[in-house]
Amino acid sequence: MRKTLAAIVATISAVALTACSGGTPAATGSATGGATEKLKLGIALPAGNQTFWTGWIKGAQAEAAKLNVDLTITDAKNDAQTMNDQVNTLIVSGIKGLAVASVDPTANKPTVQAATDAGIKMITSNRTLDMAYGGVGGANPIVHTGFNDLQMGGFQGDLLIKACEGKDPCRVALQVGTLGATPQVNRSKGLKDKIASHKNIQIVMEETNDFDPVKAADVTATM
Repeated sequence: MRKTLAAIVATISAVALTACSGGTPAATGSATGGATEKLKLGIALPAGNQTFWTGWIKGAQAEAAKLNVDLTITDAKNDAQTMNDQVNTLIVSGIKGLAVASVDPTANKPTVQAATDAGIKMITSNRTLDMAYGGVGGANPIVHTGFNDLQMGGFQGDLLIKACEGKDPCRVALQVGTLGATPQVNRSKGLKDKIASHKNIQIVMEETNDFDPVKAADVTATM
């Protein structure tokens, strides 16, 4: 995760600097003269109170401090419109680079247009947007930094296959993250694709825990 966080902050720093300078990274000038101002970056997160994101925030802030950039992180509290509004506020604040971890891969598409209209380079992180990526030097969103969730789901499927060896039927209860989030969608698909040919494995219950450990404990007890 630490390497991923470093990549996120370093990537938005690099693309923002390139955008500011027309190709050559340079510090922004201070309104008062001599000294230079820190590069301002923004990261829009879906749910800052969740265990994963609280750790993620600390790591991103640590990397921003190493790179000497001014980083603002927002928390949409799992509401897509709130995220869109927060991104607009970040843009008005003067950020030069933006990373978005979408609440909803479709509903948060307006963040791309807002950043593009403001001349801000944008990437996605951990959660993707449902659209084509421009690539380095291309249109927003430029690139994605994060995990291969299809592959992660496949790894979970491998473990499930091993656990179900010699059991027929092997009845399974599946907990998933926030419905509609790209990690939930892709990890579920990766797992189900992997076990599809193993007819002894039967998913008999499937519930969401919203990536919340307290809710996960309750869902487990109910299952």
